[in-house]
Amino acid sequence: MTNRKIVQGVAGILLVLGAMVIALSGGPGRAEGARPTVQVREVFFGDRDETLCQPGGREFSLDDLRDLHVCTVWAGLSGTYWAQLTFLSPDGHVYQTMTLAFVTPDATATVGTVEVAGRQHPVRRAGWRGKGETVLVATLPVAGTYISQHNLVGTWTVKISLNGRPVDSDQFTLRSQP
Repeated sequence: MTNRKIVQGVAGILLVLGAMVIALSGGPGRAEGARPTVQVREVFFGDRDETLCQPGGREFSLDDLRDLHVCTVWAGLSGTYWAQLTFLSPDGHVYQTMTLAFVTPDATATVGTVEVAGRQHPVRRAGWRGKGETVLVATLPVAGTYISQHNLVGTWTVKISLNGRPVDSDQFTLRSQP
């Protein structure tokens, strides 16, 4: 038997054994110790602390809005991370990017700050909503800012990233008082 036939025979046996392992295990699964898929479960927008992180409107009157709170509910996180919320004005331009360094409620904070693009951001403990969900809140000032001074009404987009990777986006609307 030639070396080539021996190699082909061994390769064939390995393929059969690999197929048997997959068949017996029910198919490929998540690797041992691998984290579940990270995702943004929900995004809520609110204008008052009392309604923070609760379902509600996505349309706000510019004349009545002091701050806009953005509540992001994450699933599949454990440890220390940094999220960025990039606010795009109705004309599609970046208005502001907020960086929030945080540690999930179930994890021990191992660092006090996280460096992002050469700046140190303090790590804060995120909130918890249950079922392994982490809650992170950011506040966009509106009253007395460029937004209200220049009447930037229309549909805004918030792009959400985690550790520099885009994860999700959502929208809210600012309208003028009739």
